[in-house]
Amino acid sequence: MIEEEGLDPSAANLSLLTEEEEQLLIKKMFEFEKVIMRSAEYYEPHLVCSYLEELAAAFHKFYRFRRVLGSAKDIAEARLALVIAVRYLLKNGLQILGVNAPERM
Repeated sequence: MIEEEGLDPSAANLSLLTEEEEQLLIKKMFEFEKVIMRSAEYYEPHLVCSYLEELAAAFHKFYRFRRVLGSAKDIAEARLALVIAVRYLLKNGLQILGVNAPERM
């Protein structure tokens, strides 16, 4: 589908991500490093679990209200880049906890 629409997320203009759900998701993503550091410092792995759950909830809200494919090309590329970044954080967060992330659902 991505190839069919000719989308290139590496060329995305992320400044187009101005919708409320997009902004909330981006803000949540910026908390990743802080949560990981605090979890390691205080030996509290549940902080990572809670964060990943909150990130997944923010992603769900974004995905429910904002189309990725089928949007204007520039917006679709920016949203696709956002989706890829969330996937990366979820995978890394689960890996830190020792949980394997499925490639597909």
